[in-house]
Amino acid sequence: MSQARRIGRIEIDEHEHVTLMDRQVLNDGSYLTKAQTSSIQLIVYSQLGEEESFALDKNTVVADVLQTDEFWSRDKVGYNVKYTLDTQGIMEAGREYSVTLVIETVDWGPKYSQYRVKVRDVPGVS
Repeated sequence: MSQARRIGRIEIDEHEHVTLMDRQVLNDGSYLTKAQTSSIQLIVYSQLGEEESFALDKNTVVADVLQTDEFWSRDKVGYNVKYTLDTQGIMEAGREYSVTLVIETVDWGPKYSQYRVKVRDVPGVS
């Protein structure tokens, strides 16, 4: 059974997009690829127990080669999972959310990337 990976806390201002990034490694030590991905589900849980779920396209989330750019600061190795979530209508200011990417693999079962997202209230923004 795969364990959820706590990626850390992300803070955004209300109405901002949040970019979720991770490096997923399969049980045999190889990196996750599109061919090894059967489906991806994004689940957003609110503090109030509300839940929203979305199916995502593996072709827009998974990279077959590790990537590095100005947004990846964890290390020089890179990431192979990236998704930018438009939070409008999903996340409200002043709340904290748990966001989980559930990546179903062809041969290794599910892989998880978990994020805590805090949405800051910006005065004058509604």
